[in-house]
Amino acid sequence: MQDNGKNSEKLTETSTSQKKVFKPLFSEREIRNIVRDFIDAYIAGQVKVNFPTASTVISVLKNKGKTINQADAEAKALNRKVDFMKTVAICTGTEKATPEEVQAAIGSVFQDIISFRNSRRLEGVFHDEGTETRLSRLEEGMEKANKLIEELVEYLMKG
Repeated sequence: MQDNGKNSEKLTETSTSQKKVFKPLFSEREIRNIVRDFIDAYIAGQVKVNFPTASTVISVLKNKGKTINQADAEAKALNRKVDFMKTVAICTGTEKATPEEVQAAIGSVFQDIISFRNSRRLEGVFHDEGTETRLSRLEEGMEKANKLIEELVEYLMKG
């Protein structure tokens, strides 16, 4: 078989593209520590989550052009809190789960922390200053990403 240079080009492209893997901002250990700090503070009453109410659910859906009745909105708001508590129970080990389910629950609580902070639903402090700085940077990045997504949607809707 004759090598005309094409195979070596493909190998170079493949190995180059494989090197462009970016590391996440937080390691699994850092995420685990943040979630642990949050749950410790939540249990101790040092941090409070203001979960969406039925009226909030109705308002958000109305802004999206959707409607929901009061009973369904109340159920949706309650389910959000119950789901969060079940996820926390998995994280703390009070509800049995596989290691994969525990890892998924930790990731879910971490996403909730970001979401709660972004929507100003968290009261209190649950982490050190270094983590506060990193969460603030992540929060700013999320806000910029959300703005860019909104701009992209507007552009696509016009075009």
